[in-house]
Amino acid sequence: MMNWILVIMAGVVAVVLALIVGGLASQRTRLVVRAVRLRAPLETVWPLLMQVEQTPAWCAQLPNMQLLLESAPRLRRLQLLNDDGVAFGEWTIAASPRDGGTQLSVAETCELHNVIARFFNTFSIDTRRVDGFLRALASQVGETDVTIGGVSMHERTATTGPT
Repeated sequence: MMNWILVIMAGVVAVVLALIVGGLASQRTRLVVRAVRLRAPLETVWPLLMQVEQTPAWCAQLPNMQLLLESAPRLRRLQLLNDDGVAFGEWTIAASPRDGGTQLSVAETCELHNVIARFFNTFSIDTRRVDGFLRALASQVGETDVTIGGVSMHERTATTGPT
């Protein structure tokens, strides 16, 4: 009986060690880029983007944000803050006019400190926060059927940004 308990305990330890080693081998920084094309002109979309760091009522799932850089009306860099005010990532929002509408992309960069979360993040890309924001923004300009695309996941480099 004691042997079985030791075998089970060794198995649990082996799984936990595999998760930790896998997490240490995984990328610490995650980049997700999502894009949408809206029919609304940039002059309509940009004022809504100006409200993002105040967590607007139309997009309650957004975390707290702090403005880092703005080049109106084309680019905003925002720092993502948790409930304690600690930065955990950044958004780069790029907007440009296209065929009377707006081409909009959001690049989310996050640091994953927890090695086990890093391991599991290797197998999935969490785009819910960015997708929710883009859908809510589209809804604010009267568009309910939008296609969101452009997922990527890799370590951030100095030249990485939205496309």
